[in-house]
Amino acid sequence: MMKALVTFVINDLVIKVVSLIIKVGKERAVYLSKKYGFEVVGAYQNNIYVNNQYRDGLMNLY
Repeated sequence: MMKALVTFVINDLVIKVVSLIIKVGKERAVYLSKKYGFEVVGAYQNNIYVNNQYRDGLMNLY
């Protein structure tokens, strides 16, 4: 399903870049994003708010 969604967005819409932010420490999510063609290009500090706390996130681009 994820592969079909990314393929549709890139091929059928006029979108050139798809970004994805993953909370630091979620290695399975990083693995899956890489499996579907995303690349980790950077990190953000305190950009995800979860359970009343800010967390760091990784920026992934396709």
